Amino acid sequence: MTEQVVTVEETAPAVEASSPAPAPIQAAAPIFTAPRIAGMTSGQYVYHSIQAALGDLDSRQMITAANDSTTTNTGLTLPTHKQDFITNTFTGRPMIEAVGTVPLVADGMSYTIPRLGTAPTVATVAEAGTTSATGMTSDYITATIVKKSGMNTISQELLERSAPNFGEKLMVELKKAYAKDSDNYAIAQMTAGGTQSTIVAGTIAGLQSFIATEGPAAYIATGGDFATELVGSSAWWTLLINANDSGGRPLFPNLQPQNAPGQVSVGSTTAPVYGTNFRVDHNIAVAGLIDESAFLFAPNAIEIAESPLASLQVNVLTTGEVQISIHGYISATVLKAGGVRRFNIL
Repeated sequence: MTEQVVTVEETAPAVEASSPAPAPIQAAAPIFTAPRIAGMTSGQYVYHSIQAALGDLDSRQMITAANDSTTTNTGLTLPTHKQDFITNTFTGRPMIEAVGTVPLVADGMSYTIPRLGTAPTVATVAEAGTTSATGMTSDYITATIVKKSGMNTISQELLERSAPNFGEKLMVELKKAYAKDSDNYAIAQMTAGGTQSTIVAGTIAGLQSFIATEGPAAYIATGGDFATELVGSSAWWTLLINANDSGGRPLFPNLQPQNAPGQVSVGSTTAPVYGTNFRVDHNIAVAGLIDESAFLFAPNAIEIAESPLASLQVNVLTTGEVQISIHGYISATVLKAGGVRRFNIL
């Protein structure tokens, strides 16, 4: 059997020449009408921002309606109130730390410390000779106790509703104020009871002479106590950092020293200087390299006795205010005047 193949020809429909081409459809311009929405919290705003970025049209409308600018949405861009607290008050008591403290006696506002008056003597005696006698005598030093205290009166609302807590910050600042005043008290007692040094210049050479002269003098005057502690003002700190030898090399370098009389830097207020333990005391009030701007002393030549620091909190019932105070008792007494050497300028 033979298959027959029929071919069908397709012809395109005729286009009438007179029929115009259809005009393209113009898309209408987008029109946005802000929906009526309730105010959003910052959490809701973040949520809708994420959803809008993922393509959610409803969230996109919400964000657009919110008009997310810092001018019209100040409620969403409020400044953060951090819990940090900026303060420029010092902490620490360099002079007292250099001396050290002992516990204060349990009661009374003064106490006595016995001391040698006249020392006995021994001498060479000839055969069958008479031994002479020098009677030993003694007396005592009276140490006076003083009270240091401070307080603030604050409202109950400020104490209970402040953030960071005002009461806690107040206690920190009161303790710093106590440290400052007690350190100033120790400096004043050492100034009054110490020994004025020989006259020297307010220079590096003058400081070296001060230490070289007064160190041995303190040792002799105290009967063997070494004057190892040197406490000076910030003016001495500056001078030591700037000190160079004749070749321009630092006298008190920190790394690989060419010179080695000490190591002073801006990164620490304690350093070895000419064999002493040098401390910068921000409480030394004198300005410049003048009298009493530095002290060289043996720690055993002074006694600083101190009670624990106590705090009180009292409520004023009529106003709701709260009175917060701290106080402590301290005594600073020079035991051996020759063991405390005060810098004395030309």
